[in-house]
Amino acid sequence: KGMSDKAGLLNTDIFVDWDDDESSITMSTNYNKIEARLLQLEEQNNLVDRLKKLEELSATLSQASESNQNGNTSQTGSTQSQLSEQLLFDCFPRHIAEALRDGKKVEPESKDCVTIYFSDIVGFTDIASSLSDIKVSEMLDRLYNSFDALSHHHNVFKVETIGDAYMAVTNLDKDQHDHTKRIAEFAIDTMRVANQTMVDIDDPTKGFVKIRVGFHSGSVVANVVGTRNPRYCLFGDTVNTAARMESYSEENRIHCSAPSAELLRMQYPDIPLLSRGILDIKGKGSMTTFWVNEVDEDEDDEDDEDDECGVSRIGGKSVISVTSSVSASVFSNILMNAGNPVSKLTKPEIV
Repeated sequence: KGMSDKAGLLNTDIFVDWDDDESSITMSTNYNKIEARLLQLEEQNNLVDRLKKLEELSATLSQASESNQNGNTSQTGSTQSQLSEQLLFDCFPRHIAEALRDGKKVEPESKDCVTIYFSDIVGFTDIASSLSDIKVSEMLDRLYNSFDALSHHHNVFKVETIGDAYMAVTNLDKDQHDHTKRIAEFAIDTMRVANQTMVDIDDPTKGFVKIRVGFHSGSVVANVVGTRNPRYCLFGDTVNTAARMESYSEENRIHCSAPSAELLRMQYPDIPLLSRGILDIKGKGSMTTFWVNEVDEDEDDEDDEDDECGVSRIGGKSVISVTSSVSASVFSNILMNAGNPVSKLTKPEIV
């Protein structure tokens, strides 16, 4: 402040002092007080300077905060965009997802030979009637989370789930010379994981999920149908035949058509195929079909020796031969990540 401020402060320190005889009035100055007040004034000036510096610092921090928030917003937006894109790529083949993302029209595509997998839960109607709706949804979520993890492991494209049915395909979104082998291995592992998935984790007495599996190989047309909640659909007789292979399968068994069996002999010669003979398939007529990964027990000398994670049947007509390509530790992680309690891996038995 200026000299006038200092003079004002000094004036406040001049006071009237009456002497004892009250005959005169002496005006005196308390110099100690003046000195103290001058020091106080100096401190006030320093305080003002500090306040100004604090204001400047506050403004700088505010600008930095706004800049940081803008950066975070940009980073958050980028992360959300990446997550949305990843979700799109999980629902559609990459080239289809990119076309949808860019607003381009998706044209139907024909594939000469794919292998389509179907599975469903044995006794699902009874299970659903014995559980609450939320329990049913939790069971399916645990089961199909494991299936999804296995689909990534085997590089199998998941098409969709319909109720308790799971549909997957190979050699569709990318060229896979071993597409039928991949589906066979995927089928073996989905059966394993189903037999480790509890129907109700709060009631162990309800047991574990049992599925039946079927697959078929042939030509299809793939296309995106609809604009609201668009679906990636497969069309053709191959889809219907694959579904029939599943519906004519049995608990804990993998059923395939003759075309798939022929491809398996070339792509996966080590996996056994057991002829089921000729069946009258609804809508298809007579077809020769096969059980996958089974051998006639009369021809198997080791049907009483079971691998830890294998699938076996003792005293029946056939036994599972080839076990999974997934290690026990990876398999356990898949189950646990899906929310299934894991104790000791058990072996599903053909009924």
